[in-house]
Amino acid sequence: MGVKTMQAGDLVRVKRASNGVPENSIGLIIKKVHSDEYHGGRPYPARYDILDVLLHGKVKSRRYLSQDLEVLS
Repeated sequence: MGVKTMQAGDLVRVKRASNGVPENSIGLIIKKVHSDEYHGGRPYPARYDILDVLLHGKVKSRRYLSQDLEVLS
């Protein structure tokens, strides 16, 4: 069985603490944006996905890279 790619609607756990967000916080991915889209359609040498996550108990979403999240469901 292969590695599941993250997508909108996945329940995730934050693996890396940041300002105002402790490690192991739970959230829901609400949007997935590819690096080319994020940089205005210009090709960008590094290929990665930016995930907008709405954290439990928060009003605004935060942006994370997939390496900083773990899928729970």
